[in-house]
Amino acid sequence: MLGILNAHSGDRPSYRGNACQAWAILNGESKIGLCIHKMIGGQLDSGDIIARDYLPLDEETYVSDAIRWFRNRTPTMMIDAAELLSRDPQFVLARQNESSELPLRTFPRIPEDGRIIWTQSDLQILRLVRASGLPYSGAFATIGNLTIRIWRASESQVSQINSVPGQVTRIEENYFEVSVGDGTRVIKITYCSMDDGSEWRNHIRSIRTRLS
Repeated sequence: MLGILNAHSGDRPSYRGNACQAWAILNGESKIGLCIHKMIGGQLDSGDIIARDYLPLDEETYVSDAIRWFRNRTPTMMIDAAELLSRDPQFVLARQNESSELPLRTFPRIPEDGRIIWTQSDLQILRLVRASGLPYSGAFATIGNLTIRIWRASESQVSQINSVPGQVTRIEENYFEVSVGDGTRVIKITYCSMDDGSEWRNHIRSIRTRLS
């Protein structure tokens, strides 16, 4: 008996726990790990690492990209790990419990965590959008009593402005822009949906509109 192997989407010994792909994006990590490791009863994501690979992360990576990579990569890595152990039952790529590094424990995220706080920086909000996207509930805000979910957004360069965070500053056919941070920077919203099924254009018609 060689034990039980687990596939975990976190860079052991750090990122033990839940929602590791989302937390890695929120924390601005340059990569996220996929570890095949032995399980230890009564311990969380512990045990010797048998195989490990990384997905590079950048400011264009959405959580759906990380999940897709994890699902596609796991079967091959699981087979590779089993073959390594069949050839050498004592094989270990790395021993987690021998590391002096304190593990980072990540906790579950819930839909409400996707609420956008417009006074945060453009970098923070864009990371929230990327970490909260499909298959999750999306980053969201409100227009009056309606909820708008932001699925895709990007940086936008503007001339000097003064505005209240959450202010719609520009409306085009396929996107609109919203001020963030201290009201001097904006982000471009390129894909969104309204919870009531209506078109965002029905609710965002002028630069007097504010999101909250």
